[in-house]
Amino acid sequence: MNTVYLDVLIAENTLMNFVILHITAKITSHPSSKIRLLIGAAVGTVYAVLALFIETFFTALAGKLLLSAVMVFVVFTPKCIKDFFRFSLFFYAVTFLFAGLSFALVLSGNTKAVSNVLITACMGYLMIEAICKFVKKQIKNDKILTDVYIQ
Repeated sequence: MNTVYLDVLIAENTLMNFVILHITAKITSHPSSKIRLLIGAAVGTVYAVLALFIETFFTALAGKLLLSAVMVFVVFTPKCIKDFFRFSLFFYAVTFLFAGLSFALVLSGNTKAVSNVLITACMGYLMIEAICKFVKKQIKNDKILTDVYIQ
């Protein structure tokens, strides 16, 4: 049986949830206050803590989907169903990016759990920043779209 330290679980989950929600807000150009981001991160952290003690609903796919929906509603307050799906899509994309980075670090075997979270958060944030800057530059230079002529 693995030992889980509650303070570490809370700190790691809050940090990662906050970073993921912050990056999602940045990518979607949605102005979200730090308070909303922190509340959304706290919702995810409470879920993670409850999942330790109540495994039925909280570890099921339905519970995870409900959690992400609540986090999206808390942070982004979508005005319509289209906005909800757009925010959710980007939220999942960022989450999967971070999961992949974290998994790659675990496979490397050179990091401890806490440093894994910090490295993942930093690497993911820097990757998203670079991608956002590149896309904004391309849009500014009008190089993303071009006319195509078929003869």
